[in-house]
Amino acid sequence: MGIFHYLNLFTTWTIQSGGYFGIILAMTLESFMIPIPSEIILPFGGYLAAAGKLNVLGVALAGAIGGTIGSIALYYVSALLGSVFIKKWGKYIFVSERHLEITNEWFKKYGNFAVFTTRLLPIVRGIISIPAGIAKMNIWSFTIYTFFGTLIWSLILTYFGFQLGLSNVGMHIVWIVAFAIAGMAAAIYLGPRFVKKHVRAFSIITNISLWLVLGFFVSYALYESYSPIKVTDLNYSNIVRIQNIGKGQEFSFYVIGNTFQNLNILSKFSYSTNTSFIIDLGNMVYSGDRAKYRLLVHEIKDFGKPFIAVPGPRDLNDQGYQNYYNIFGSYDYGAGVGDTYFVMLNDANGKLSVQQLNWLSHELSIASTYSHRIVAMNIPPFWAKTKGKVLSAETSKRLKKILKTYNVDLLLSTGVHATTSKTPIPYALVGKENYLNVKVKPHDILIELKSLGFGESNAFMEMISVYLYSFLVLEWPIIGIVAIGIFIVWFFWRQYKLVFKVEKRTTRR
Repeated sequence: MGIFHYLNLFTTWTIQSGGYFGIILAMTLESFMIPIPSEIILPFGGYLAAAGKLNVLGVALAGAIGGTIGSIALYYVSALLGSVFIKKWGKYIFVSERHLEITNEWFKKYGNFAVFTTRLLPIVRGIISIPAGIAKMNIWSFTIYTFFGTLIWSLILTYFGFQLGLSNVGMHIVWIVAFAIAGMAAAIYLGPRFVKKHVRAFSIITNISLWLVLGFFVSYALYESYSPIKVTDLNYSNIVRIQNIGKGQEFSFYVIGNTFQNLNILSKFSYSTNTSFIIDLGNMVYSGDRAKYRLLVHEIKDFGKPFIAVPGPRDLNDQGYQNYYNIFGSYDYGAGVGDTYFVMLNDANGKLSVQQLNWLSHELSIASTYSHRIVAMNIPPFWAKTKGKVLSAETSKRLKKILKTYNVDLLLSTGVHATTSKTPIPYALVGKENYLNVKVKPHDILIELKSLGFGESNAFMEMISVYLYSFLVLEWPIIGIVAIGIFIVWFFWRQYKLVFKVEKRTTRR
């Protein structure tokens, strides 16, 4: 494992140092036929994205941009130098005359669309730029076909690395997988020149082997997305962890909410050693399907500290009621921590039923022996200073009466604008990149409103990433990947026919 250790360090350093620009540079060289396989670079980008060090969509876009830049450069070089020069000197970048004949045949047979389809094929995906340049294909059509074909390829490879990262496998496993894929792809490309008598059998065996490996990891990815999440009753288990805080002991905690567009937000708090736990006020995931919750559970595990939550509207969409319950447990619950009693209310549907309000009164009556009482929920009452969704006036009036009757010290909720107020009931609203740092002392509660400083552009990019990647790739992998697989297999079959034709012509000569 020594070599994988050093490769791990080198690749991590390269991508982390250069970030997206490092990926763009590597993919530019790869598309210019410099032997730096995308089958190695992009899975590592996906792996680092799973760890929160890069953005998933950013990795795929960087791969597509770099691949497009390198392809355009090779296009112009081929257009300038012509086929004679490429045939003479192409061997120095591992482009043989036979491969040029194959891609030329393909380009003539399928026209401009071949530029798109070959971007989904290992190795040969870069060579198509040469006949396109020699034929002086329209540069705008070439660029568009190249970008979208490379983007699909980048998403597939990034997806593999991302899923491996979510599974918490060691980086050396990613190396083994990447080398296996790159090695078989190289065998498809280089092998025929060494096994001239058995080209057909060799091509079929190597291609089948490659797609068996890819098929295995596609199946594994689907299993990771749709298999049951092996985490239950997170709220209860984490409350047990923080109940070691004794009476009279000071402690602090963070409060966040509406963070569904900020992936890996918990990693921003990992540096803190003084905070006992974190409360999430809901809208933790973009939608409540299992794939999104799997990402959240992975993040919570990496965070390490106790994490308790109440659901928001987004958490309960798309079978989210069942998924939330399976992972976190009860929707409404209360617990004592030191001198403070916490009551967590589920108002994700914009309502508080009579039964919930009666239960709240009962919980707060139990908490009468505690020094402090804190109530947390997602949607604030109408008297909170926010422009977002609020509870009805009637429900808010009943809630206010209960909170005043039992001298609740603090109401926590989410809002469009983060704010704190002491009237008519002390409350604090958080959301997106804003959070609270709450310090509980024996005779006081100190509230500090802070911001993680994501900035609008980053938050917008994160939202696009969550929607496009999580929805289109994680939520529909069966349709998307199977369709791409059928598409690629069909073109491989067409490639075999072209290979046989070229080989027969070569033999006759």
